[in-house]
This record gives sequence, structure tokens and C-alpha cells, in this order.
Amino acid sequence: MAADWTLVFPIIVGSLITFQGVSGAKLASHSSGPGFANFAIFFTSFLAALLGFLIQEKGGTTVDYAAGFAATPWFGYIGGLLGPWIVFTIIALIPRLGASLFFVVQVCAQILGALAIDTFGILGVSQRNPSAGAIVGLTIAIVSVIAFGVAKDDMQPHTPETSEDEIAQSTSSDTDNSKLEIVSLEVVENETSATTPRFSFALFALFILFAAISGVLNDFQAALNSTVAKGYNSSAFGALLSTIASQFPCAIVFALEYRKTRVSIAKVFKEAPWWTWFGGVISYGIIIMFTYLTDRLGTAVMMGAILSAQVVTSMIADSFGLWGLKVKKASWLKIAAAFFLLAGVIILTVFRS
Repeated sequence: MAADWTLVFPIIVGSLITFQGVSGAKLASHSSGPGFANFAIFFTSFLAALLGFLIQEKGGTTVDYAAGFAATPWFGYIGGLLGPWIVFTIIALIPRLGASLFFVVQVCAQILGALAIDTFGILGVSQRNPSAGAIVGLTIAIVSVIAFGVAKDDMQPHTPETSEDEIAQSTSSDTDNSKLEIVSLEVVENETSATTPRFSFALFALFILFAAISGVLNDFQAALNSTVAKGYNSSAFGALLSTIASQFPCAIVFALEYRKTRVSIAKVFKEAPWWTWFGGVISYGIIIMFTYLTDRLGTAVMMGAILSAQVVTSMIADSFGLWGLKVKKASWLKIAAAFFLLAGVIILTVFRS
């Protein structure tokens, strides 16, 4: 089967997810923390969804709300609750498991979950029996993801900016130089040990389970948003309902964070870079894509395209230090894994059913 032209949309959205993560982290650093950043991202997403709904549905007059409510199963409305939970899981588990291990577990679970949703028609998604070619493509994609997570980057030496006074102090004596070298070694050791799990096996297994669940919930969110959109015969209204539901967990976490660390919204607006506020627009793009394309492309194909674009973009961003990231040149193994991941997704797309 030929690839659908709408595949370009998950590729574009997937390529922007890395930017969303960086912008969210930057916004969190200029505010009270990740609670504020997540609330700002999802609230901006809600405003974008509201505007899109009012434009597409002519102020909401074209939607048959009674028929849509009767046709939509109750569980379809919880899709918006999953997005914040996934984001919070990422924030909590990456410092404990390390980015590579978390990435491998989450993505593999996401690919397998997408295949299960398509194969069995879970949550109202159109059923698609996978062909032999699709299974081969999925296998290549999963192996490539594991190789990508295991591969090491070629780290570039980081040279911090130093003032003239610091330069003068650092060159004043050999003793000071020795102290600086010792501090540098201690920092490297601390950074290395920070990625090493230091907890019981049971707790480690629980963290792995949560990482896998977050990957599967990505698939469920796509399926649930698509179910609501079909029930109301309006993708714009389905996206709006999803963003409304996401406000509740975000508001609760932000309120708890605000009680502990007060933040001045005016100060954040003044100090945070302007581009950090665009993460919510990307979230809206993800939600609207879920509501429009999940049933058309299939969950496995759509998620595969998103992940491939995300992998390639993150590799480029690391290699060139985009958006203030530390430069990490990709190794040949990581580059090869990325190409094989793309090949697996292409095979999956062409032979999806």
C-alpha cells in the first residue's frame, strides 16, 4: 500500500517535540519549576484549541452535542488526562533511570502498544491486521531504538565562560589550578553517578514499569482523542475537550508547587525567552493530529513517524548544540540506528495492512 500524504504531519510534529522539551525545561528554570511550565504549556494548548474550534465549527454552532454525547463512550473523555501524566513521568523518571534507558523502554512499549491497538481495534480505533511486512518493519524499528539508546555520544569538551577576574585568580598559583582540576573531576564523577540507579531492584523494576506505561499511554491518548472526535464528528471539538481535561491535573500540580515556591508571572514573562512559550502550540499540534489522523493512518504508522522524526531531530540538536544544548556529536552506531529506524518505519508504512 502506498504511503498516505498526510504522513508529513506526524513527521513535522515529531521533529518539533525536541524543541518542546527544551523550551519547557527553559521555562521551568525561569519559574517555580516543572509544575508551572507544564501548566503554561497545556494552558497555551487549550487557548489554541479553543481558537481552532471557534473558527472551524463557526463558533460551535455546527456540532450536534446531544448526538455526540450519546455516541461517545465515557472513557473517551479521559484522553486529556493522560498527557500531563506522561509529562510528569518523564520529569520524574529520567533523573532516576537515565535518558537512554527511559527512552528505550518508553519507545519500545509505545511501538508495541500501537501495534496492539491497531490489531485488536482497541478503544474504537479501526482494526488493521498487520501484514508480514509490517511486523518486519516494527521489529527493525524496535531493534534500532534499542541500539540508539545503547550507543554512546562523542562528548565535546565543555569550556565554560570565564570572567577576567576568574582568569586572573586561576593563573595566580599552581595550587589554585590544582583545586580547579579536582573540582572538575568531582563534577564529572557526580554527573556520572547521577545516572546510575541507587535503589532496590523492586523499585528499579517499578520505575521501568512506569516508563513502559507512559509509552503505552501515548498510544491510548491518541486512540481516545480519535474516539471523541468520531463521536462528535468534529476533530476540533475533540481536541478542545482533550485540552480542557488536561487543565485539571496541571492546575493541581502547579498549585502544590506554588505553595512551596511562589513565582511572579510578570517576572517569568520578563526573564524567560520568548520562544519558551511556544511549547503549548506544539502540544496542540500533537492533540489535533491524534484526533484527525489516528484512524486514517493507524496508530502504529503515526507513532512510528513521530518517533523517527523525533530521533533524527534530537540527534541533530545534540550534534550542533541547538537551543543551548550541550554539543554531543552522534556516534556512528547512533547514526546507523537512526537510519535503520527510518527504514523500519518506511517498511511499516508501506506494508501496514
